[in-house]
Amino acid sequence: MLHPQLQQQLAALGLDTTTPPDPQIWSRLLAEISSNYSEHDATEASLADNELFFETMYKTSYHQALQLTLLYKLRTALDSKLDLNEVIRTAVEETADMLGYGLASLYLIENDELILQHQVGYSEVEAIDRLPITRGVMGRVARTDKHFYIEDVN
Repeated sequence: MLHPQLQQQLAALGLDTTTPPDPQIWSRLLAEISSNYSEHDATEASLADNELFFETMYKTSYHQALQLTLLYKLRTALDSKLDLNEVIRTAVEETADMLGYGLASLYLIENDELILQHQVGYSEVEAIDRLPITRGVMGRVARTDKHFYIEDVN
């Protein structure tokens, strides 16, 4: 009597399942099993690639949805409020809330200084009300009109 799994594999190849296979059939059976494993490995690799692709797509879509929601809220604030200070306050608070930032601030340039308009999360001591555009990262961004990303400020 042959093992049930061997019988199943022989049957899948259309071979006799009642007698032990001869060397030629063993060779064919092993080649088929090897091929199945190779196909399985290729399928798993493809699935892993697809998983990464869809994870990236999800994260990108989620971030874009947050940005669109933020833009909608800011547009609504601009439409409904004529006071610039109220618009700035809404912009800072909604941006911090939507993006999950504990700290956020908005400065406007007056002459050669950055003047704090509104902030979220900073204490009175930590908040910098005025900053020359000749100093710091914010000053550099104001001078060059180009964004600058710092991964870790510590």
